[in-house]
Amino acid sequence: MNKYHINYLFLGQTETYKLSYPKIMMLKKFGRNESEFIIKEAFNMNQMLKTIIPKAHYIDLYENKTIEKLDKSGTIPYMFDGNHYSEFGTNQVVENLVKPRMQK
Repeated sequence: MNKYHINYLFLGQTETYKLSYPKIMMLKKFGRNESEFIIKEAFNMNQMLKTIIPKAHYIDLYENKTIEKLDKSGTIPYMFDGNHYSEFGTNQVVENLVKPRMQK
């Protein structure tokens, strides 16, 4: 793609949970910690991807601080299952991470 001057981005690996994120939200109300449910292989995959994809073309989504995990009302999570963004999460990725990088 570089050879043909095509602007491209790879969306990186997200956190991956053993349970759906909405269930984790409920369990957090009972004192459970979100980190209990993280699948560590997703972190390893993200690290590997960062070594093979040029940094200028990789959006690191793993524990990205610009992605809020809950909307302002505290009811809509950024993921609808264990590793796929909800509409709320996707909109954040597009607006905060993809659009600014594509405008360069």
